[in-house]
Amino acid sequence: TAVAHYEAQAWSLAPNLFWEIMLVFQVAVIATLAVHRGFEGFQILFGAALGLASACGLGAWAREADHTVPGLAFAWYQLGTVLGVLIYTTWRSAVLAVLAPMLGGLLFSSSAGLLATRLCSAFGGAPSILPPAEAPWLQSAADLLGQLDPMAGLAVHCGCAVLSALVFTFSRRMLPAVLVLLVGIGGYITAIGAGEACKLFFESERCPRWLRPDTPWQWPFFGALSWMLFTAVAAWRQLAQLDL
Repeated sequence: TAVAHYEAQAWSLAPNLFWEIMLVFQVAVIATLAVHRGFEGFQILFGAALGLASACGLGAWAREADHTVPGLAFAWYQLGTVLGVLIYTTWRSAVLAVLAPMLGGLLFSSSAGLLATRLCSAFGGAPSILPPAEAPWLQSAADLLGQLDPMAGLAVHCGCAVLSALVFTFSRRMLPAVLVLLVGIGGYITAIGAGEACKLFFESERCPRWLRPDTPWQWPFFGALSWMLFTAVAAWRQLAQLDL
């Protein structure tokens, strides 16, 4: 705690005394839990570090809003740290049971779509529901996460996975947990359809910016649909085998 207090003052990590006290308290709690759990304590430290790193990487919006609401970015970092600890300790099994199918579905759908495009291009031409043949895999996957801000989309999907794990942990019911897990993907598919409907019935300039992506809609729509189906089936199977 003394080291945390010194570093907080040396690097001006906390905007005021209240957040500095909260930081020192959080460090004390995590260190105490790590020592108490012994070997399992490494997972507490690893979860805290990963949660903090994730919050920093996905915290651009919080840093911008921090000028208006002082302390918001610091609170976001602390929330990420706490969630990281909980994910790697108390909720580890449930979170992995839903997070692995979701990320695996993303990798499968984006890779399979790109592979199908390359094969179709070798024998003629690829249909519009597949990603462009010249696009790298990273772009193929980013189109499924969100055409305007893929990192924000990834954060939303990870948040849905954590909520899904909580729903299953406290209710032990698979259907609500799977539905919560698919909220982010389903919302993205709905937004794509709403954007095309808006451009069909109104002028494109009158549609909101988030409904007017710069890339064609076919691959994000059908790719996300295949991702959702894969995730639903895999998550249902994983939760059915989970013994909390």
